[in-house]
Amino acid sequence: MPDLHPHDAPRSLRGARRGLSVFISAGLLTLIGISLGTVVASRHVAEGDALGDAERSADRTVAVVIGPLLTEALDGVPGARERLDQEVDSRLAEGSVVEIAVWSADGTIVYAGHSENIGRRLPLPDDARAAIENRARHANLNDAPETGAVPGVSRVVEVVVPLQLTGQPPLALEVYYDFARVDRQIRDLEARIVPMAVLALLALQLVQVPIAVGLVRLVRRHVNDRAALLERALSASDAERRAVAADLHDGAVQDLHGAVFALTALRPSIDPAVRPVAQRVIDTLTGAAHSLRRLIIDIYPPDLTGPGLPGALDELAEPLRRSGVTVRLDVAPLPPMERDIAAALYRVAREALANVVKHARAATAWVTVESPPGRVVLEVRDDGTGFDTATAHPGHFGLESMRGRAKQIGGQLTISSSPGTGTVVRVEVRRPGSTASGA
Repeated sequence: MPDLHPHDAPRSLRGARRGLSVFISAGLLTLIGISLGTVVASRHVAEGDALGDAERSADRTVAVVIGPLLTEALDGVPGARERLDQEVDSRLAEGSVVEIAVWSADGTIVYAGHSENIGRRLPLPDDARAAIENRARHANLNDAPETGAVPGVSRVVEVVVPLQLTGQPPLALEVYYDFARVDRQIRDLEARIVPMAVLALLALQLVQVPIAVGLVRLVRRHVNDRAALLERALSASDAERRAVAADLHDGAVQDLHGAVFALTALRPSIDPAVRPVAQRVIDTLTGAAHSLRRLIIDIYPPDLTGPGLPGALDELAEPLRRSGVTVRLDVAPLPPMERDIAAALYRVAREALANVVKHARAATAWVTVESPPGRVVLEVRDDGTGFDTATAHPGHFGLESMRGRAKQIGGQLTISSSPGTGTVVRVEVRRPGSTASGA
């Protein structure tokens, strides 16, 4: 099962925990973002509602107070002006309204809450002009009334509505409300909207987190079970391969060596005319024995973590030497390493040397193994024909096999080659548990 490895389990668990942390962090950031958006949106809604309330209040003022009483006052009805002043003064004294002004089309203030403004002629505000000419309503925030600042009031809500009195040309009523009171209304509305939205989102997050934690625990159990099953499968496979390798070593290999020894002992007594044939048989049996030994190493590599690796690599070089290729082996003293790493390095070297024999037509091959801090580096280089890596077949079995071996031990394989310059196969792997900066 080349795609699975017991060392994958810790990586899977770390990935699950990292995913949970990302999920919770993203949820909190989303909660904060939506909460801030809710605050902004709720204030916008609250301001709209407050302005709408102010506009409706101005309409009621027109219908109940200004319209009837100002009509009578302008018509000279006795006592009408006094009743109008009392109604307006009561609203000013109550504090929500800070000023009332009735504008004519030429900018004259026909009536005002503060008597000193009555009769003043000022540039007609645009909103008042729109109310007179188009019967438009408008409400917005302003720093001060057009009639002048009001002591103690830093900001006002300005509402302009059309005013049509019997027997009079179109007028505009402008009512100014203290923004401080409107702001309290806005804050009260925010205080009702924001907590509900935030609590709903928080409740959703609190529901999701236990579910996510449960899923991570389920993944952890699944990964642990999978790792245990894989470990048992690998152990069983390891035992089976060890048994097959032992049978070959104690059976066919010993028989071949026995036949070689027997033929070698009998050679002096063989007719000189047939001794070359006997020698070819001896060479064939010796080659078969070496092939079986390499097969045994492939099926169940011996302990290559110490001095066994240089010897195994040297034995891999024997077929090349017999075919006329010079093989130079340079293996530095190696630190302790895991058995599967040493076995994977051996198999990569075997495949690279096999490619030298089959494809490279090289005169010399170099095999080096180094151990810089925290790493092990294997390099197989030849002076053969080389090839174009850009056009190499992506499914080439040998190349894919080497890449798979390197990936299995968490290493990095690089293949450098070009036509006429030879080939360099390099695999680099970090030793488990190493904290070297070079790793």
